[in-house]
Amino acid sequence: MLSANLAVLLAMAGHRTALIDIDVTSPSAQLLFGLQDSELVHTVNGYLLGKCAIEQTVHDLSPRLEIPDEGRLFLIPSGANPSEITPIIRRDFDVDLLDRAFQELVVNHSLDMLIVDTPSGINDDTLVTVASADALVVVMRLDKLDYQGTGVILDLARRLEVPRLDLVVNQVSASFNSETIKAEVTRTYGCEVAAILPSSPRLMSLGSGGIFVLRYPGDPLTGLLWQLMTVVADADKDFLPVW
Repeated sequence: MLSANLAVLLAMAGHRTALIDIDVTSPSAQLLFGLQDSELVHTVNGYLLGKCAIEQTVHDLSPRLEIPDEGRLFLIPSGANPSEITPIIRRDFDVDLLDRAFQELVVNHSLDMLIVDTPSGINDDTLVTVASADALVVVMRLDKLDYQGTGVILDLARRLEVPRLDLVVNQVSASFNSETIKAEVTRTYGCEVAAILPSSPRLMSLGSGGIFVLRYPGDPLTGLLWQLMTVVADADKDFLPVW
């Protein structure tokens, strides 16, 4: 949700933006943008398995989303074909292909921003992604498992010398004080908190059936996502993994 909505807002603000979904075991970006299976002739899965070039996986969503002329939004989706997911789970591909794909996409489409939607957990392809990144946005919730996992990810990113790290605290109950949460999280991780996003009944009811900021432009959550977009856009970077 966060990756897709950030990508849309960046494009609407005039940035040439691409979103690549490398969570190949749980592809979701195409659902959010309403792409049909018939449109997914080539995907990230096929590229990693040597079946196509990365350019064949690119979908220009700008016309269907009515993105302003100065902006652009490209989607590079993963697919749901089990025959392509299984060998990727077994790591039967060259992880360096991801870094090459990032470079090609940035150059070929003159991108201002490449958002990489990564799977949870740590494996070879996410390590390659983080190591290539100019910035990393880590999304966490207020539970013990997320607290531990966030610490591991941030420690890894620091070891890989990622230039910029940001935290987003997601699905926060209305009973919590945002300033208190921000202070506590900042103190715990020594990392900037870019946004605190509340739980949203509207988002839950949407059920991954569309892009929230387009469906509910006047919602308070949309306003917070706009603020987060300005933080993201303010940094000098090409690769933005969202973990």
